[in-house]
Amino acid sequence: MFSIIKDIQAADIPSMEEQLADVSSATGLANADFATVVGTLLNGLLGILGTAFLLLIIYAGFLWMTAAGNDEKIDKAQKIIRASVIGLLIVVLSYAITKFVFNTLIQAGL
Repeated sequence: MFSIIKDIQAADIPSMEEQLADVSSATGLANADFATVVGTLLNGLLGILGTAFLLLIIYAGFLWMTAAGNDEKIDKAQKIIRASVIGLLIVVLSYAITKFVFNTLIQAGL
């Protein structure tokens, strides 16, 4: 009985190369150059960071709205908002610098 299960499992599982080829073709990175791969990864990372920023702003807004005049909670919410905005600015500026550098390198032919 176990030999039948072993034969079925061995026949059904594709090789590692086939699995990697499926993943690379599904992501669109099968024949992509370095700049395209980095751009795709940066866009994904920016999406995650944007989501984190949104969640922090919602959390800070919730704290502020439920503070009921408690100055400590209002100060905490304002600090979270300030830190979130500064973090977002750093991320956006770093993305702009990275995009500028990569575009310059691509135009230079490197």
